[in-house]
Amino acid sequence: MASYISGLESFCIITSYIVVSLITAGVLGWIIYSKLVLRTKSLKEVLFNEDNLSIWLDAAGSFAIPILFLVSTILTPSGKFTFYSSWVDYINIILYIILYLCIFTFFRLTAELFIYYFSKFQLHEKISINKEIYNEKNIAASILNISISVIATNLLLNERFLVESFSTNFIRLLIILVLSMGFLSIYKSFFFPTNSSLFKETFVDNNPCSAILFLGQAVSASLIIDKVIDFLKISYNGWLNFGYIIDFVLFTTSIYVLMLLIVKVIKAILNFVLKVNINKELYKQNNIGYSFTESGFYVVLSLIIISTFLS
Repeated sequence: MASYISGLESFCIITSYIVVSLITAGVLGWIIYSKLVLRTKSLKEVLFNEDNLSIWLDAAGSFAIPILFLVSTILTPSGKFTFYSSWVDYINIILYIILYLCIFTFFRLTAELFIYYFSKFQLHEKISINKEIYNEKNIAASILNISISVIATNLLLNERFLVESFSTNFIRLLIILVLSMGFLSIYKSFFFPTNSSLFKETFVDNNPCSAILFLGQAVSASLIIDKVIDFLKISYNGWLNFGYIIDFVLFTTSIYVLMLLIVKVIKAILNFVLKVNINKELYKQNNIGYSFTESGFYVVLSLIIISTFLS
């Protein structure tokens, strides 16, 4: 009887944490998305009064789902709290959610500014990703936003705020960001046509295929980075070790390039056997079905490679 009451008490405590987390994340997320991301429009208006699939993709895929996923990581048994039903735990949960929301929103707004200014060099015009999504109904831009949110979520999951020093967090963040940009450059040299780019395909041609492939890249790169970090914990004490940084960059880059090489071989085989031009299917015919298939290849291959070499 005592164990039954204890179990029921634990269930009620954990349920209360979940309710507090969802209410906090929901209310603050709605306010932040409305006031900082949309700015000039009401979230209720764009979701329910406008027939625009790209808005729902962006709101759900690039904001709501990542935020709820971050909240779930806080509440896992290996997360931040011990579930002692202390009022301090409730305050800590709310503070962590606020912290995650603020930093996640900062990543989103920074990416928006980066696209706005960097697009001038590639497309000779400044692109507003919000305008593309909410005015032009550009589904490719929504999927690109989801990919950016995947990267931001992964960065947050690999940070130990309020636990490690600022210098450690900053070094980790900087290395992963630079590595992510390097991955994008490697991917472009492997697969994009010479006269094209991610920006051109997304914002000029409104081609969802390039954004879907980039989403697969973002997920697979996140899986690789997570696994390499866990693997190197055995040998090193932290990010302030130069040897750790060198090994981290070498391991992640090697696995990523191996994954791209395997996909390139598979595409060459498909081109030969099926007598089709895969790049033409992606960048001329906008074959969304194949782009989802290739995107899935990246994720599955990354899982196979890291489980084989880093187990």
